[in-house]
Amino acid sequence: MFSNILVYLDESYDDGQLPYIASLAQHTRACMTILGHTQSAYASADPIEWHLSKIEAEIELDSMVQVLRDENIDVQGILLDASEYASPAHALAHHARLINADLLIIGSSSRGLLLDPALTGAGIAINVLGNGPSDYPEQAPIQKVMIPLDCSLRAECVLPLARHFSQLMQADVLLAHVVGCTDMPPRLQHDSHILDLVQQVVAHKKTEGQRYLNQVQSSFAGTVETRLVVNNNIRQALHEIASQGSVDLVILSARGLSGNSDWPYGSVTTSFITQSTLPLLIVPDAGVAHSHTQTWPTEIPVATRPNHVA
Repeated sequence: MFSNILVYLDESYDDGQLPYIASLAQHTRACMTILGHTQSAYASADPIEWHLSKIEAEIELDSMVQVLRDENIDVQGILLDASEYASPAHALAHHARLINADLLIIGSSSRGLLLDPALTGAGIAINVLGNGPSDYPEQAPIQKVMIPLDCSLRAECVLPLARHFSQLMQADVLLAHVVGCTDMPPRLQHDSHILDLVQQVVAHKKTEGQRYLNQVQSSFAGTVETRLVVNNNIRQALHEIASQGSVDLVILSARGLSGNSDWPYGSVTTSFITQSTLPLLIVPDAGVAHSHTQTWPTEIPVATRPNHVA
């Protein structure tokens, strides 16, 4: 699933997140590189303060590396030299290319880096950690994952990875799909004939959407549930499903059905990056994956995919 994992220790890192990081490395047998940094690395700082901060960062990094090595994990630690890079995003992109990383793990305070052009072009899967140790119980750190699907090939690129990930973590799976209502001009909203047609369209989309979810569900092992709702605000509905479903991780394709190829993320993924505090695993769709990265082939036959837009 993953061969080389790059971990960035930002200000939000907590030792309580280490069991999840260790578990992921052990299950995938991946090589891991951990990037540390000083608190004042990317801002002007007093030389003495910077030196003390560097010593503290080195101790923290060495301690984490040793804990992982004690678990027989192939890991190395690197303390970033801020003077060599224009920004943290440039540093992460550089080291991702250097070790041929196929997964980048960052803390919650680094979510904003995902929108930096230096990282959006990296074409690797990105795992955003939760806010603290409470998001990662030591036993079974990931118990339930949610996978939003819009019936598109792009969204389906997460399925092979999600299937493997959920099996390795022995996690339950929640497949979510939101059916959007058909918009109408105000002057037609009281036309009974039009309303009847709209209801028929929504009913058809619900039937086809549920059939699609059932098919995807059958391709997973373990406990898998489906959730289909009707809501014009697709992003809000997915956030509510995630909140009500008590999920520990949301696995998203970078872009979905309506994603613009000129933008690195679609509206749903962007909303989870900017508005949610849940841990995320964002997978680049095949259209933006670079040659040095792994792509995730679709496994749902086109003939069985619903012919409608959510």
